[in-house]
Parts: sequence; structure tokens; C-alpha cells
Amino acid sequence: MDAEFEVAPIFDPNDLIAYLGRARAVSKFWVTFKRPNPFDADTDFQRPLQKILVESGGSKGKAQVEGDNLTVGALEKMARAAAATGDDAAATMILPRERARVQKRLKENPVMLSQEDLANGEQQQTLLARMRDEYRRIRGGP
Repeated sequence: MDAEFEVAPIFDPNDLIAYLGRARAVSKFWVTFKRPNPFDADTDFQRPLQKILVESGGSKGKAQVEGDNLTVGALEKMARAAAATGDDAAATMILPRERARVQKRLKENPVMLSQEDLANGEQQQTLLARMRDEYRRIRGGP
């Protein structure tokens, strides 16, 4: 069995999601994706796109939607899924009391965790537990 591993930073979607929630209108949203991560893909939109990627022999892709006022709930779900898989997303929107469109991008906000010492198993377990908690928060779970 062949396996390929990729380690990538993940990004905190909460800043982008907050902007989406405040926007008067979101007119464009794009998200990148890579080949499947077996336990991590969103089945509604990531899996079908990843299947196309695999079948075409590609290594990465980008999907974009445009409209006068996109549905923020759907965009939030896509932003969380992209963040959890180390992908990118961005939205073009009009904020309250603004005329010009602004773009916010997921990769503007990397997740940062630090642990002062990892010398023993207890400290390593603590960091691992914190990493899992942070991942669940990004995914929007408990």
C-alpha cells in the first residue's frame, strides 16, 4: 500500500466567519482543495471536488461561487472545512457603512499553539490534547 503524507498549517476561520456575518452582502467566495484526506473531508462539497481531482490526475483545485448576496451559512461551512484541511478560502463582500468591496482571506489568520517544554510524556500529551481541542473548534464541533 502506498501512502503520501502532507503536513500543512491550518488557519483559524473565525475572523473570516465574523466578517461574513457582518457583511451587508457577499458577492464572491472561493475555496481551494487538495486530494482527499480520508477522515477530514466535508462530504457535501469537498469529497465530490476531490473525486474530480483524483480522477483527472490533479493535485490541487479551486472552486468559486459568485452572486449578489451569497448565503453566509453555507460559506461558513466551507470556510471551516477548508481551514481544517489546511486549504485556503476568501470572500469578497461589502461591509456595513462601506461602499467599496473588501476581501478577507482565510490564510491571513494561522492557528498558533505553543508549549514551553515537551521534555516528558505528560507535556507531550497536554500539547496533543490542546491541538485536538483547537482542531474541533475550527471544525465547529464540541
